[in-house]
Amino acid sequence: MITLVCQINGHVPHDIVTVIEGSVGKLMLTEIRVPQHVPNPPVVVFVHGFKGFKDWGHFPLVAQLLTKAGFACVSFNFSHNGTTIQHPKQFDELDLFAQNNYSKELFDLRKVVGLIEDGTLFSNVEMDRSKIFLLGHSRGGAISLIAAAEDPSISGVVTWASIADMKRTSADLDAWKKDGVIHVFNSRTGQQMPMFYQFVEDVEVNADRFDLRSQCGKIKVPVLVIHGDKDATVPISDAEKLAEWCPKGNLMRVPNGDHTFGGRHPFLGDELPDASKVVLEKTIAHFRSIVSE
Repeated sequence: MITLVCQINGHVPHDIVTVIEGSVGKLMLTEIRVPQHVPNPPVVVFVHGFKGFKDWGHFPLVAQLLTKAGFACVSFNFSHNGTTIQHPKQFDELDLFAQNNYSKELFDLRKVVGLIEDGTLFSNVEMDRSKIFLLGHSRGGAISLIAAAEDPSISGVVTWASIADMKRTSADLDAWKKDGVIHVFNSRTGQQMPMFYQFVEDVEVNADRFDLRSQCGKIKVPVLVIHGDKDATVPISDAEKLAEWCPKGNLMRVPNGDHTFGGRHPFLGDELPDASKVVLEKTIAHFRSIVSE
């Protein structure tokens, strides 16, 4: 584990970046933002989605505002999301992206949570390691739900625009299997991003583990499912299913909300889009209600 820290007047800085090993030994850039003058703050782990990264768009501002609200916020890049330690905002390692799958992402998330719990990750930071919340966007929402089903130490979950079907794909599976690879176009970067057929094989082998209906039924903590009613990427019907499947699930519909609640990359403003403001406010209220129980 390599920690990139600049001590400020002998004190622990408010932002610390660490490199840890993720799935198959690949490196993951992990960051924590620490609230000022808040003793033993609870922890929110932010989980990015498909073709995403921890510093995408307005996500860093979200992390800063979570910190301002009194939470220690941990964000990280999945080990196989295609970015590198040197260039965390660029997809420089498309061969890694091609090898990514749900199992690797679950390994990565559970590694981060486990290292927080046992005090290894950010060991010099004061935080309440018994209060860990997950906040997942899009595919990261589904990964967060499975992690919460498998780890009873998770205190609560919020999903933003999460998928409800981990088998969802518009690809021709027969052609994908024959060719061994498909390419997903990234309209922002212009890249054709490869995905090897091993992704489908991972879904098939782990069909029970990736059954979100079954997994959500095992989650004993409160879950807030937030979704925009104008989401063109993931239909709001997915959110309705997730909220129904979680025993303590609640659904929040965001009028005119899109898949990123107004966020774009690059994000040049210093204030959240209106939809994101509402979403973050409800997210913070959800986590605070659990802390106060």
